[in-house]
Amino acid sequence: MKKMEEFIKNNGVGFTKSARYTAVDDSSDNQVYSAPEAGDGIKGDSNVDGKVSTSDVLLIMQSLANPSKYGLDGSDENHITPKGHLLADVDGNGVTNNDALTIQEYLLGSGSIE
Repeated sequence: MKKMEEFIKNNGVGFTKSARYTAVDDSSDNQVYSAPEAGDGIKGDSNVDGKVSTSDVLLIMQSLANPSKYGLDGSDENHITPKGHLLADVDGNGVTNNDALTIQEYLLGSGSIE
């Protein structure tokens, strides 16, 4: 939480309940924010755990860098699923590193995944 507060202070970014970024869990340094819904799931939620966080960014990047392990047909039990793949495509151009970047910017409050 302290890292996020420091970022907000240094960059003049704020989050309130009336903003599109609503705190979901602030019990750790990895604060999670709710995201716009995308059909049957939350847009950006690549690991389909019901929230958008840096773990979604990591899964997207892993699925692209090592598809045999983390891709749609990956061998790892935590590989991206078809539903997660659909939710990961936040810009509508297929799942790319740009989706991971867009989610990171969203989590920092400097972008949108609508």
